[in-house]
Amino acid sequence: AGAGMGAGEEEEGEEAAADRAARVRKEGVSRARGPPPEPMPPVPPAPVIHLEIPAGYESPALKKAYRSVDALSYLDWGLCSDDAVAGCKRAAATKAKALSGERVQQTRPGLAVDQSLLQRGTVRAEPLTTRTSEHYGEATMATVERLLRILEHLNEIVPLMRGWGPMWNLGPDSTFVDIGSGYGKVVFHTKLRTGCRRVLGVECVTARHLIAEQALVQLRSELSQEEQAADLYAGVELMDEDATEFAAFHFTHVYIFDRVFSRHTLEGIAAVLERSDWLVLVSSKAPRVWWESGLRKAQPVGRIRFVTTGKERCTCFVYVNTRFAMAPAGVGAN
Repeated sequence: AGAGMGAGEEEEGEEAAADRAARVRKEGVSRARGPPPEPMPPVPPAPVIHLEIPAGYESPALKKAYRSVDALSYLDWGLCSDDAVAGCKRAAATKAKALSGERVQQTRPGLAVDQSLLQRGTVRAEPLTTRTSEHYGEATMATVERLLRILEHLNEIVPLMRGWGPMWNLGPDSTFVDIGSGYGKVVFHTKLRTGCRRVLGVECVTARHLIAEQALVQLRSELSQEEQAADLYAGVELMDEDATEFAAFHFTHVYIFDRVFSRHTLEGIAAVLERSDWLVLVSSKAPRVWWESGLRKAQPVGRIRFVTTGKERCTCFVYVNTRFAMAPAGVGAN
């Protein structure tokens, strides 16, 4: 009798499981995949923000900063993490040009690389990490100048931010971080233009970081007595670090020229920014990309047209942190 009861219970259990599976299929929820993701919030219209910059905006110090970086970097985008630049920058640049190829990246950990792709000119096969986002260009001097002038007057220029407090504007009391700072041009430009009390550049490609460090040392050594008295580069810091490994970025303004950042890198940065108390974020990635990567508190308020040194054009978004924003009720990511 006991055996018969056990079989009956097992049979009833199987029937119940079949019924539950049918209900799950009817409701459109896969047990294997779990419940569907929460729907993304609607993207409100973010107006294009344009600001004319006057001719002759370049100060002597700004021109010198860009010239110094150009002289040290040779505008060579072939440099990568394994290139040694200390004392042999030209050799590193020559080596990069001779290779003249892109990396073959694994799209998923453990995935075999197609050997047919490993042809002459390929740098190497490598696993997917933050450093697979190394190759990127930079915004032009005029583009950075326009961006900084907009950030200085956000609550006047951006329609959705009119009437907001002055803390949103980039100024001497602000702090600024450039994630993926490359050769340091945006870092130097931001300090010279706005006088921010702290400007940090974070770059994971050691070759670029070393060039930026050398440029900063050179610029500081060439300051006039008047510029030294004004402490022109006070508060400027450059770090050779992986931005995804930071606990948080507690800066008022965050800049990321992330056009070619991999999804792996974006998700790592999104996790850090989600823990951070930033106010304004500038990025080339669209809202849904950030939201799907895990950064839910970024709300777009405007778009800015960018031009790169390679004459490419793209759109960058200006985001505000919804935890501090004075946005209308019901607008933005939760």
